[in-house]
Order: sequence, then C-alpha cells, then structure tokens
Amino acid sequence: MIAALALGLALAEDPFTLEWTAPPECPTGEDVSDRIAAALGPVEGATLHATAEIREDPAGAFSLSLTLGREGEPGGTRTLEGPTCAAVSDAAVLIVAIAIDPNAAEALATDPEPEPEPEPEPEPEPEPEPAAVPEPEPTPEPEPEPESEPAPDPDPTDPPTPPLRLGFDAALGGGLAFGTLPSGAGGALGLHVAAHRRRWRIELGGTYETPRETAASQSPGVRGRFQLWSVDVRGCPVLGADAVTVPLCLGLRGGLMHGRARGEVQPNDAAGPWLAASVAPTVLWRPAGVFSGRFVVGARAEGSISLTRPGFETTGSFVGEAGLFGVQVGALLGFALR
Repeated sequence: MIAALALGLALAEDPFTLEWTAPPECPTGEDVSDRIAAALGPVEGATLHATAEIREDPAGAFSLSLTLGREGEPGGTRTLEGPTCAAVSDAAVLIVAIAIDPNAAEALATDPEPEPEPEPEPEPEPEPEPAAVPEPEPTPEPEPEPESEPAPDPDPTDPPTPPLRLGFDAALGGGLAFGTLPSGAGGALGLHVAAHRRRWRIELGGTYETPRETAASQSPGVRGRFQLWSVDVRGCPVLGADAVTVPLCLGLRGGLMHGRARGEVQPNDAAGPWLAASVAPTVLWRPAGVFSGRFVVGARAEGSISLTRPGFETTGSFVGEAGLFGVQVGALLGFALR
C-alpha cells in the first residue's frame, strides 16, 4: 500500500509548501520538509509549491515525479529514477532546496557531525577491604590456546545499479482477414518476435492470408485464386503495466500477392508486390501464476491501407486486384523468451 502525506507550511513568510506521496518504506514528508528547511538560508520571494510522488516499479526500482511552481508562474515537472527510495528522496530534497536558495547545495553537501554525548560520570570506587592473610598460591592451570580471530566483515559497497531490463517475446497469431484480397473473408496466420520494455515494444514478423477464389466480372467462366504473404514491422507505445498491457502499434507490411487463373482459360500464375501501412491496437495478458508470467495471451485488430494494389488479368478478362482497405482480427498466443 502506498502511503500519501500532504504537508503545507501555513505561514505566509514560509518559503515553500510540500505535498509528499511515497511508499511506506520511504522517508516521511516531515523528514523531507525538515531537511529542506534546515538547508535554507534567509530567503525572500513568493512561496515555492512542490509536489513530489515516488513510485516503485515491479523490478524494484523507484521513480520520482517532482513539480515545482510559484504563485502566478507556470510550474514545471521533472522525472528521475533511482535504485532506492532513499536515493530519489535525497534528489527531491536537493532540487527543492536549490530552487528556493541556490546556496543550499553547500549545506546539503555534507551532513553536520552529531554532537558528542557527555561521558558518564565515573562510579565511586568501593572502599578497600581489610587485608586478608594471603593463602598459598594454587598450582597454575595451563593457559588455554588462543582463539582464532574472527574474519573481518567485508567492506560495505554501494548497491549495484539495476541492469537495463529488455524483454523478448515470440507469438503465433490466427484469425480472419477481410478486404485485402479480391474476394470475401479468409484465414490469416502470423508469427512475430518482439523486443519490449515498460513503455515501448518493437515487433518483426510475417503474415500469410490463405487462398481465396473469385470469378472475373466480365467472364464468369474465368476464375482467379489469390493468396498473400507479407513481412511486418511494427512500433508500439505501450499503455498499462504489470499483467495487462495495451500496445498501440503502427507499422508497415510488405510482400507479394499471388494469383492463379483457372476455369475457361489456360492456367497460369502471376505475382505482384504489395505494400501497406497499418495500425494495430493490441491487448496482451501475462497470467501471473502460469510459469511465473512467461505465457502471453492476447487479441489484436489490425487495419491496413494499401500503398500498392497489384491487379491480375487474363487475355480479355480482368480477374481482380488488391483492395484499398483491409482488416485482420484474431488472437495471439506467445511465450516470453526472457
């Protein structure tokens, strides 16, 4: 659970106000406000309003969103990331303090040394006991062997910076296709691999639209059988996080459209280049309990507009050409490679 705390310095002469939102393990808003106030010298001017929000991502890193502004002036927002909540909290203290008083950086450069605690007063020595008659010294026992010294603790080191996490997926897709080939609806099969991070995704793959047959409009006895394959490249900004994400993909598809004449004509084959721009909103779900989220299940609807439209004709008969608009809808099933 994320704990939120809003702090306001109520007096008009106070140099700043702070709204602080952070996970429970982070420093509190009072601690951050006290550190900022302690670093400031005498300052004048309008009160600075600061709004800070710290979030922890699934990988364990922390991000800070800090907005600064004064009354009557437009505010600005800065975003930064760090390996620990303490690190991004320190950055927030430094940025707010310098925005109020540029000399505050010197006060924050080194923390003041704590004042030494007073030494405890020595306890009174006990009164000496009366001297006793010395007893004969016992036979000395053999000295014990010296114990081996414990190994020294390893030197503390700074926590390592989280590595750049780049994920890879491979997925199969299947569904229905309309409009691209000259006749009706047909099947579509696809395979793609993707590289992704939290807010973006890049896909490279291929799609095959299964054969469809249509008759020539001027010669019903002449028929054409058409199929299409393409290489697809897509770039996707990604919405959502964790188990469910929504990539909004834009891309290019390019390949060959094949046609074969049949019926009352000598059979012959032909192929023409096809190129289209596409937009493909997608929903991906990674079930948390299945192999630690390595399975990927999704759905996609892709619309395309043909930039080239290959046409096919036989002697005296026009059989068909690629459609201007095409649509594919289907499901995806994939596996996280890393």
